[in-house]
Amino acid sequence: MLQDAQRTFIENQINQKIINATSLSGGDINDVFKVETDEETLVIKINDLKRFPEMLEKEFRALDFLKSVSKAIYPSPIAHFSDDESQYLVMEYIAEGSNSSNGQKLLGQHLADQHRCSNKSFGWEENNYIGSLPQINTNKSNWYDFYAENRILYQIKIAFDSGIINKEVLNKVERFCAKIEGLFPKESPALLHGDLWGGNYFIDQNDQPLFYDPAVYYGHREIDIAMTRLFGGFSTEFYESYNESFPLEKGWENRIQYGQLYPNLVHLNLFGVGYLSSVVDVVGRF
Repeated sequence: MLQDAQRTFIENQINQKIINATSLSGGDINDVFKVETDEETLVIKINDLKRFPEMLEKEFRALDFLKSVSKAIYPSPIAHFSDDESQYLVMEYIAEGSNSSNGQKLLGQHLADQHRCSNKSFGWEENNYIGSLPQINTNKSNWYDFYAENRILYQIKIAFDSGIINKEVLNKVERFCAKIEGLFPKESPALLHGDLWGGNYFIDQNDQPLFYDPAVYYGHREIDIAMTRLFGGFSTEFYESYNESFPLEKGWENRIQYGQLYPNLVHLNLFGVGYLSSVVDVVGRF
């Protein structure tokens, strides 16, 4: 529920009167509201300023950039601001529709279009977040160093330091990282959503796909594809449409396990040992 003090603060920031505020699903770290004002309908995301410094400001910048370069549809960021305890992100509201075959086809096309946006290096202009965890985006000239150092080794160190894994698992992950260069086909950096599971998109009432909650960076496009296969929610039409628009290299389905190692490590750190077997199953072969 939107607190009275928050309501007053938001009204003063956006210079509109709030008529109604309804809770939306926001995950574990955000409170998200559909906010109807005397002028328009908005989405407002709120979370803890001190626990997650600049999280929503970074998301504002990411959305603003994605809107400027990608054909994929994201909600327009309108404003970000903070008080002493909380940070706020104001976005346009787009009504959810029904999932459909055509919507899935467009989803694949739009993601392929975004992945064609490239960069000289792998990384991003600033570090951001993956869920509630820091995501390190220091630029690297090649994918193998980036994935090993900024993704896998960074997350496994968190797991080891917190006692979730032992030295044996750490050593297996380090051996995996030493062999990453032979696991992914060489490709140019692609502009990734970065956290593309089934809960971070929907099909709107005009049958158009809407992406949201990005953890953006330039990376290997198979990472986004691997993430879509982690929890389901993407149809055969999605993968066929993507491959028609921007064909993946032969053997991509066999490489999904390597791309899923990063989100599985993130989930290991966020939710505990239930995800350990998913990590060990991959790195135990190296």
